[in-house]
Amino acid sequence: MLLAAAISLSATHTFAAPPTAKDKAEARTLVNQARGSAKKKAWADAATALTRADELDPNPQTKLDLARALVEDKKLVAASKAANAAMDTAKGPGGKNVQKAVKKLLADIEPRVPWLAITVQGPPAGKAVTAVDGQDVDTSTGEVPLDPGEHRITAEADGYEPGEKSITLAEGKHERITLTLDKTKVAAAAPVADADEDEGGGSALPAVLAFGVGAAGIGLGTVFGVMAFSETDKVQGQCDGNRCPPDVQDALDTAKTNGTVSTIAFVVGGVGVAAGVVLLLTSGGSSKPDTGADEVSVRPWVGPGSAGVAGRF
Repeated sequence: MLLAAAISLSATHTFAAPPTAKDKAEARTLVNQARGSAKKKAWADAATALTRADELDPNPQTKLDLARALVEDKKLVAASKAANAAMDTAKGPGGKNVQKAVKKLLADIEPRVPWLAITVQGPPAGKAVTAVDGQDVDTSTGEVPLDPGEHRITAEADGYEPGEKSITLAEGKHERITLTLDKTKVAAAAPVADADEDEGGGSALPAVLAFGVGAAGIGLGTVFGVMAFSETDKVQGQCDGNRCPPDVQDALDTAKTNGTVSTIAFVVGGVGVAAGVVLLLTSGGSSKPDTGADEVSVRPWVGPGSAGVAGRF
């Protein structure tokens, strides 16, 4: 019996102490309460009373009665489990009648049990946790036996958005359902960064530093340029063309020095900005294969009274 095999995978056996006289008396009271509930067709109440009675005083007949109440309550999977438990414990001559009744009940139950195959797409195999109506289920064995009616199927996995679907199962039907889990935004963005690294993409930090050097150079050139013009204005009225008196020679030398520093600073600033542009454009990497051609490289240089940029383009 396929259903019995599926249920037995999750069945657990406990060994309790023999029931006391008080336990047996309470169990009999609960059985009588269950019979009264059954007459009123309050099958859920009957099943609750019989479950407790069997816990106090385990008995094959109580298990069989529980299975019958569960069938009426549309709890076919639990009914099959209770019926198989009754079969396993019905021993001796007195158990033959129970075994016969159980076989007849199982023949009615098992064809009515619906089965559901659940497939989770997205996460690697075995990484998703699947649940039916909030209870975890093992989908690796194939179809899962469920009761007829509506069920909520959920699945979740680390790095993926959870998925959820509802399905209504009819008696005896075999259905399939697929949940597709999408990666979370953080997890989905990670491969993009990896791909950039694989393609040789570089950091934008060198470009930022180059722009910083450029800005500093332009700022320094502006300051020394203003100072050079200021010194020149001071002595311009005292000179006749290119001829200037000795007492203003120091001011002229200072003006020339400031002018030279200003020029060099402006050149370095321009080189920094140019290098920043080139580095920014080349930091994204390329997916083209290496052909052995020279790579783009830029380096500024500064000499006495001059400056410039050198490199390969």
